[in-house]
Amino acid sequence: MPIITLTTDFGLRDPYAAQLKGTIMSMCPNANLVDISHNVGPYDLLEAAHMLNHSWEHFPAGTLHICTVDSNSETDTPYLCFRQNDHLFLLPDNGLVYLIFDEFTANAVRLPISEDRSTKLVIAEVVKQLSLGIEPTRLGNTVTDFVGSMRPEPVIHPNRIRASIMYIDRYHNAVLNVHREQVEKMRKGRLIHTRFSQGDPIIGIHEHYHEVPQGDLLARYNSRGFVEICINMGRAAQLFGLERDQLIELEFIG
Repeated sequence: MPIITLTTDFGLRDPYAAQLKGTIMSMCPNANLVDISHNVGPYDLLEAAHMLNHSWEHFPAGTLHICTVDSNSETDTPYLCFRQNDHLFLLPDNGLVYLIFDEFTANAVRLPISEDRSTKLVIAEVVKQLSLGIEPTRLGNTVTDFVGSMRPEPVIHPNRIRASIMYIDRYHNAVLNVHREQVEKMRKGRLIHTRFSQGDPIIGIHEHYHEVPQGDLLARYNSRGFVEICINMGRAAQLFGLERDQLIELEFIG
């Protein structure tokens, strides 16, 4: 039985996450379930994509990643099942695929949700078949007409990058939608000023929190290579009122 990760917006107060786990384990008693998060904001596809993007590669090949976060409450959204980069995925067909993968090359099948079968039951049935070694392409017809979605991208100019905050973690670090590769490609040896207000900029981009004194504000590359605004042993977003989707400018000086 492969490892099965779960990413949902069910929260921990209600029984919904337990219902999903129970339905899966009723069909697959030996299921090895791992929670990525059940605290994704309701219907928040960008946050769900962030959680998966920062997690799935840490699991061994063959892991099945299930996400139930859906932004469409008017229809029963079908699910996509596919193998990508030696991992299995079961995701709603709501644009999430394009938010997770820069390049999507898998052969995906679409699994419809019907009124007489709940989403939980469809997921559990797919888990059972995959656990028996059945490839996703045998579960249905291969499709290519996935629901599209636009990932918020930074705006890159010769002397500046206009980014935005895409996630704020529990430590109140504000993660931007700009990656190390994009910054270093434009940097060309120049100093970087990061601005989010009319005050003094953050000078430079660090690798580690401890490179500045405790309590100091800094910009750094996180473990996935994205720029984040943070405070060494502090709460940057809370202290400075930073919010998701807020514009942040990285300026190249020199």
